[in-house]
Amino acid sequence: MAAHVRGRTYDMSELHRFTDPEYAALTLAMRDRENPGQVFDRLTAMNLVALHADDERAREHITANARDGEAITVATNDEAAALNERIRTGRIERGEVDDTITATGSDGLSIGRGDLIQTRKNDTALGWRTGSSGSSRTSENDGHGLRP
Repeated sequence: MAAHVRGRTYDMSELHRFTDPEYAALTLAMRDRENPGQVFDRLTAMNLVALHADDERAREHITANARDGEAITVATNDEAAALNERIRTGRIERGEVDDTITATGSDGLSIGRGDLIQTRKNDTALGWRTGSSGSSRTSENDGHGLRP
């Protein structure tokens, strides 16, 4: 799918677009899967890993520090839904999302003006591919209120 969207592929044994040589070398070490403990220690030393006392504190940290454009990976759909709701609540509290008028997504979640959305299905009529993302400009349920 990525090759279709971008029109090119890369051999993952080569480095592309890294400005930090230390991090570039570390990405190769992550790919070869040798010495995972050393890789983890290097990631931690570079402040790229944060350890939390428990799952609740980790979720609190993610909720407070999540930024546009970041990808957060979780193990289950239920965990993703719970974390998304926590992040959305924080965005509402900060005034980034207007929750006074909402539409409902196909997954049953509310969508207000300013919400970040990622599509799960292709819709050629709307020009959206699976994985496309954008923000809501209106609360209409017709899909035309999304801005890529």
